[in-house]
Amino acid sequence: QRRLAQQHHLETTQAIQQLIRSGETLTNAVRFYAASGEEHYRTRFLVELEVASRDNAVDRLRRLLGDDDDELALIVDAKRNSDDLVAFERHALAIAERGLRSEALDLLLGPECRSRQSVVSGPIDLAASLLDTRQQATIAQLAARADRAGYIAWATMAVNVCGMLVVLLAFYRRKVVRPLVHITRQAQRLLAGKRNVPFVGPQTAGQAIEIAELAKTLDNYQ
Repeated sequence: QRRLAQQHHLETTQAIQQLIRSGETLTNAVRFYAASGEEHYRTRFLVELEVASRDNAVDRLRRLLGDDDDELALIVDAKRNSDDLVAFERHALAIAERGLRSEALDLLLGPECRSRQSVVSGPIDLAASLLDTRQQATIAQLAARADRAGYIAWATMAVNVCGMLVVLLAFYRRKVVRPLVHITRQAQRLLAGKRNVPFVGPQTAGQAIEIAELAKTLDNYQ
């Protein structure tokens, strides 16, 4: 979930940047055309309109955010204002195409154009800031949950390992240590001069084959 949230944040940021870059490409292209009259700037403006990068960016954001998202409403509002700005820039482009490049440049650098740009950039910047804050908070929450899950997993594994060690220790004591202690004590009794000391008994029966065989051998030795 954390990786998906990070990917979602990345894709959202990329879509917003695409929307911003497309608007900047259009504005710069028409301004450079008005300033220089070079045809490739006019072509860049028209090509950028045709590929519809702004529309694609908004569609991508709509898929990522959903129609009910508050930030998407800001994006849609910015796109509407951007369309008005593009219409204004088309008008300036038409003036420049008629050879009135100075008049077109005055329009593109004047207060009306700056006002139109501000109502585009303002909602986009606000939406980007709100989205970044919300998505980063979500990522941080998921990261904390992932860390807690990791701690729980390590603690559970540690408990399991301790449990297995306890079981193995109990098994080792019952199957190995106790039978050997019994054989050792019986051997000490035998060395002390006792006769008919039983080595095979409940302590050695059913234990490891080697221990059982040792007990039988000692019994037979007597």
